[in-house]
Amino acid sequence: MFGTILAVLRAHKISPMTWLEECRGQQHGKDLYRVLSEFLAETDEQLWDGRQDLIRFATANVDRYISGELGNNLLYTYRMRMISEALEDLTDVAVRAALTVLRRIGAATGGPSLVARVVREGAAYHRLKLSQVFTAEPPAILEQVADFDIDRLLQDAREGQESPDARRYRLPEPMTRSFVLTDRQRATLRTYVGEMGSTAAGFGWLLTKVRLPDIVREVRMTAAGSGSSDAEPSRSDAVTP
Repeated sequence: MFGTILAVLRAHKISPMTWLEECRGQQHGKDLYRVLSEFLAETDEQLWDGRQDLIRFATANVDRYISGELGNNLLYTYRMRMISEALEDLTDVAVRAALTVLRRIGAATGGPSLVARVVREGAAYHRLKLSQVFTAEPPAILEQVADFDIDRLLQDAREGQESPDARRYRLPEPMTRSFVLTDRQRATLRTYVGEMGSTAAGFGWLLTKVRLPDIVREVRMTAAGSGSSDAEPSRSDAVTP
């Protein structure tokens, strides 16, 4: 979900696991905390101390399993819920944890730091790509002010050529980045939502049938000022850990 952050960390020789451990230790927003707590509780409910106890429960609740109320794929279901219910909180934790581990190795992460700015812009890039991805009729276009060439950074990462020098990815002039759902993507979402329903379990099943990259928003770049005046600015202010 946060390929830009992973690329920046790897460029600075920081293990993704170090970042994940820092994410776990950061304070979580209320939506993220709620979804995580419900995941843990529901996981516990699907575990049994003995085989016979499980057989008795399953036999008495066959209809609930058939309907999907019980027995759904919790990893897919809660991956969907993270994206649809806690994306803002998740992005906030991802950024704070990334800046913390970067600062720990001596990287500058204050307000004017290009590294901090590319981390924030990249995190917002991924958040906007995923925004309202499971909504049947989401807003047609979302926009962001672009100061960095995030697509080039991600391409370098795929080729193992990511650079710790954020100047490599800074655009000569700010541009407008638009996040667009195509007609094909909208049709795909309508079809699967119609078949599987708009419940958390239904969306979890959707992720078993459709690759997430196939339904997230496409990114298009235009000259600054040519898009909507509602474009989200790139945030470059300091983050307090």
